[in-house]
Amino acid sequence: WLSHEQKEELLQMKKDGKSKKELQDKIMHYYEHLEGDAKHEATEQLKGGCREILKHVVGEEKAAEIKALKDSGASKDELKAKVEEALHAVTDEEKKQHIAEFGPACKKIYGVAASRRRRHH
Repeated sequence: WLSHEQKEELLQMKKDGKSKKELQDKIMHYYEHLEGDAKHEATEQLKGGCREILKHVVGEEKAAEIKALKDSGASKDELKAKVEEALHAVTDEEKKQHIAEFGPACKKIYGVAASRRRRHH
């Protein structure tokens, strides 16, 4: 979903030693300026990345529990509580760092997706 120029800019930022946070902020900047189908496609791709990060951080079993809860029709608040519970149980420092790095962007992605669904139903 990123344009060639945007990808080039991100690669240059990476070469220049920019932090993950700076790269993530730039990606979110691009994302926030998308509209329509492009935004929907980007949302789906970013959500997929967030699911993979969650699976890595909390483990396959907890991720499967969260997916089962979602598939059962749980509310956004119930899902959020389950995710928060799983994240709070993480003790590995490297995984905690992943939570700190990616959590805010993933929350934003899922927040946007939820509000879009409400508007379209």
